[in-house]
Formats: sequence, structure tokens, C-alpha cells
Amino acid sequence: MNVCSIILLTITVLVAKGKFNTTDLHEKIFKGYNKDAIPRRNVTEAVNVNLSLVLYSIHDVNEKYQTISFRAVLDIQWKDEFLTWNPDHYGDVKSITVPSEKIWIPDIVLQDTVGYITDSIKKDGRAMINHNGRVTIWPNDLYTVACKLSIKKFPFDKQTCLLDFLSWTSPSSVIQLENSDTNWIPQDHDILEKGEWYLQNVRIINQSKIFNREDWAHVIFIFEIQRKSLFHIVNSLIPVILISILDVMCFVLPSESGERVGLSISIFLTLTIFLYAVNSTLPESSDEVAVFTIFIGFQILGSALSVVMTNISLYFYFKNAQDPIPFLLWYFAKVFCMKKNTTKNTKVTWHMVSRASDRLCLLSAVIWHPVLIASLFIAAYQ
Repeated sequence: MNVCSIILLTITVLVAKGKFNTTDLHEKIFKGYNKDAIPRRNVTEAVNVNLSLVLYSIHDVNEKYQTISFRAVLDIQWKDEFLTWNPDHYGDVKSITVPSEKIWIPDIVLQDTVGYITDSIKKDGRAMINHNGRVTIWPNDLYTVACKLSIKKFPFDKQTCLLDFLSWTSPSSVIQLENSDTNWIPQDHDILEKGEWYLQNVRIINQSKIFNREDWAHVIFIFEIQRKSLFHIVNSLIPVILISILDVMCFVLPSESGERVGLSISIFLTLTIFLYAVNSTLPESSDEVAVFTIFIGFQILGSALSVVMTNISLYFYFKNAQDPIPFLLWYFAKVFCMKKNTTKNTKVTWHMVSRASDRLCLLSAVIWHPVLIASLFIAAYQ
């Protein structure tokens, strides 16, 4: 055989080899393939399925219905021993993509989902198959799960919710579900910030749970989210505090002005109307009451007491000077109104009783508001 014959034969082999295309490859690997059969040649070995998650956004947090929604993409990989080929025989094709409905797919579901529990993986997607049998799919969806949400510390609350994935019908002896990277730390560019929540931390746990005397593999993504409290502080908390502090002015305004009752009632009505609007922005929950709601209730109580004490003070001020003063009120006025160098024979008047009442209320208000505000922040950050 001369050199030309060898060259001709080599070219012929290469041309014949190049004639194989992806159509031939599809026909070859799917000939006799059964998508309902678990892709393992040794029935005693489990199919290792690796599940990862890419979080796009925190879509919605519903305190009333105790649910949370995540927009995310799953990355699911496993080895299908019946979908392998030699790239050298098929034009060096090392991977192909096929509709997911043509191959076996692990029946992975999301536990505690609000939607259909058997539809975690949509069958209308596509799968990438590597020549060594490695299969990868990327189902994406809006995952809504039940989550116990506590609004007690609103608007400084933190919530912990989880996405718990497992196989719907196969125990860990058949499908071993796991996540190979449990140290994922979310970066700022990993998710799209939306609404009033941001992702604080993510933990991933590979767990095995016993059900019906068999082990079932779980991959649990634990999300710790923090409410963005600045909006509520600026638009709710600070106005409530400022309006409430105006009650102090009711006990500084002179009784002769004739405006004290009008001022105290105006502040009470303004606070009530404003707080009604604020309450409409609070999360709805019948399980517990937010500390902020209790704070608002005490502010209304303090404003109501200011109206009452203002009227009592004015009653003392305009009382007939000839009417006798009871001993308790006389002693009260002497303690709060008279100076230390005042003689014992100094006469106590109803005006002094009124002034003593104002001083006591002013002192109480000055103490009341800082204590109430401090209690709010202590309870929120405890």
C-alpha cells in the first residue's frame, strides 16, 4: 500500500467520522431508553443528586397568611448511566440539550409549599446532558412556602424561613439528595433587593429524616431576612413621638390663656387619627401583637390622661377662692408649689393647687415619654 492509498484511507475515515451528527447521537442514546426507569445499573446503589439554589429575589412576605415567596432557580445535577457516548464517534460532540420530558428526572418536591407539592420541577424545561452521563437541569419558579412569621418586634423584626427539598417517592437508598456546597455566603449582587426586606444570611443543611422506617434525604435552605426599618421609623415612629411630646405643652401653657383644653383635645384627636393611619400599615396577624402597636396604645392612653388632667387643673384654677381646700390637696400644693424658704403661715390657694397639679403632670410627662420610647427599643432589640 503506497503513501497515497494511506492518505486516501485516512481522509475517508475522517470524512466518515465527521458525517455523524447530533441526530445520529440522539437516535443512538435514546434507542431503548426508558425515562421511567431509575438510571442505575446496580440497583443496590443510590443515584446521587446534587441540588443547589440561586436566589433572585424575596418576592413577598405575607404576615397575615404566614407565607413567604422566593424567586429562585434550582441547579440539579445527577448521573444517568444510560445516557453516555464517546465523543470521538460523534464529531467530538460532548454535550447536548434535550427537552426535560424525554429523560428521567428525580421527583424533587418542596415541602410545606402553598402550591402543588408534586410540581416543583416543571417538565417543559430543557436538560443538558454531558457525554459522561452528567445531567443538569435549571428549573425556575416562584416558590411560596408556609413560614411562621413573628411581628412582635415590628419594625425591627427578623424572620427565619426555609425551603425544604426532598424526593417525593424515593428514600435515600434510591435517591441520595444533597448539596455539595453548604458554605454559601450571599453577596450583594446575588439577589435583587425588593420591597422592605433584605437577605441577611443563608445556611444550607443536608439532613436525613426517618419516615415509615426509611431514611429520606433533605436539602434545607435556611434564609434569615431583616426588615428595612428606616421607612417605618421616618414615617411612623418619629411622627408619633413628636405628636405625643406636644402633650407636655398643655401643662406649660398658662391657665389664663383659655386654650389649654382646646390644645389637649386637638393633640388627642390628631394623634388618634394619625395612629389610625399608622395602624393600617402594620402587618396583620391574629397570633400576637406587635410591640409598636402596644407603644401606640400607650401613647393614646397618655394623651387621654393629659386631656383629663388638664380639665382637673383648670377646675382647681377657676374654683371659688373662698371654698375650703381639703387637707390632702393643701399638703399636695405645699409640697409641689411652695419653695423651701416659705413660712408655715403662707396661705395655700386654689391657684397653687392648680399649679402644683400642672407641675406634677409635667414631671410625669417628661419621665413618661423617654421611658416609653426606651422600652420600645429595648423590647425590639432584646
